Amino acid sequence: MKMRGFSIVEVLVVIIVMAILLTLAVVNVRSTQVNARDSERTVDVENIALTFERFHAANHSGGFSQTYPGTMDFSSAYVTKFINNNIHESSLRAPGVESDEPISLISATNNSTTAANVTPTPTLKTYVYQPLTANGDLCLILDSPCRRFNIYYRLERATSDCPAPTNMCTYKSKYR
Repeated sequence: MKMRGFSIVEVLVVIIVMAILLTLAVVNVRSTQVNARDSERTVDVENIALTFERFHAANHSGGFSQTYPGTMDFSSAYVTKFINNNIHESSLRAPGVESDEPISLISATNNSTTAANVTPTPTLKTYVYQPLTANGDLCLILDSPCRRFNIYYRLERATSDCPAPTNMCTYKSKYR
């Protein structure tokens, strides 16, 4: 009985099919990772926003009327303690930001209410918090009531809420 091996063409076909399947698997894994990081960013921003809503609700005593923290209040012991007590530290760090790096939440320096024009521009590793007064000016301190806020953030993949080409999203406060 004569034993016959595989021809070179058959071996090449099998290698090509395996390469295609491996490529599809890698692309699928990367896509899943992007979706997971974008979901984590969205959940982080929602947790941060919920903490600011709690701050707003709790801030009706101690000389404050209901207000959100201003941009300069982040360094105050009162705001820092409130944030640390009401939000897990992991929500203050975007995906890929290590625990020894600064938190991802930074304050806006202008009152532009479009994600593309807010300063500083949000990145994949930063969320930009922008407190505003009733008339839409940037709110700096608790003494001038911050009546609403926006949180700007960027996703890796465009969605209907965060359209291309910038993939920037805006979370607006509950109280307007």
